[in-house]
Amino acid sequence: MKQGIMQSPVKRLFQAGLALTGLFLAQTGAQAELLWHGDPAKGRSVFDNLNFEGGETHSRGKGTIMPAKDPVYGEIWRVHKPVPDRRAETRGAKGWSFHGGKGGTMRQEVPYYIGWRYKIEMPGKKAGGWNCFQWKAYAAPDKPEEYTQNYPFSMSYLDGNVVLTKYGAGWSSDRSKVVKLWNHPFPLNTWADFVLVVKPSIEEKVGYLEIYFNGKQQTLLTGGTREYMKTMDGMEVAPKWGIYNRYSIGSEINVSLADLRIGTDYDSAAPKNLSAVTQK
Repeated sequence: MKQGIMQSPVKRLFQAGLALTGLFLAQTGAQAELLWHGDPAKGRSVFDNLNFEGGETHSRGKGTIMPAKDPVYGEIWRVHKPVPDRRAETRGAKGWSFHGGKGGTMRQEVPYYIGWRYKIEMPGKKAGGWNCFQWKAYAAPDKPEEYTQNYPFSMSYLDGNVVLTKYGAGWSSDRSKVVKLWNHPFPLNTWADFVLVVKPSIEEKVGYLEIYFNGKQQTLLTGGTREYMKTMDGMEVAPKWGIYNRYSIGSEINVSLADLRIGTDYDSAAPKNLSAVTQK
């Protein structure tokens, strides 16, 4: 018998132990790290792009997304959407967002934590139902049949509440696949902290979504703290922060964003230096 073809029981046990140790370390957060930080001091280069849109689809908007100073949280992003416009949003997390064949460190079936601090201001008349966060998908030009969600989930502001909604594959023709997962009162001009846990996957029973609000994990309207769902669609998926959709037309809206983070666990992604307001 040639040496090296068979391993001794002791060696096999040792190698199995190493494998289990590696798995344990990964699952217990020993590998935890901050993967992306939307630091205003680095300018717009932290995003893949900035998107502005007028009242007509794909028309040029006049909004702004600029670094600003907050008396409590220091360097922040301030987003301004003029009255006639429908969109002022960031697009993607540079170097992390998934794009088929074009880089990005995000991987399928790996859970990620996406955190930020948020404040909504509305100096004009009230508007409702506009998106303040999108998990946005983009179609592959040569495979339109694989693009059936547009945005697998989004958060919106409606009647004084922030609402988290999922959009199942084929929802545009079957509205039963649009499911409200969570809502919470969200007063204007008040900071709040969010952390979303997203496991990207094209499989309905593998991908999932969870949410933390002001440091507390939330129970979903569908029961439990986790919603299994398809969270990847088309050629690209990317987070988008800001203001968007037709319900925002007719109102001047400003929002402030602070400490945008993406990490491998809650602690790395949660916004830092919580104030007394967000600890309530």
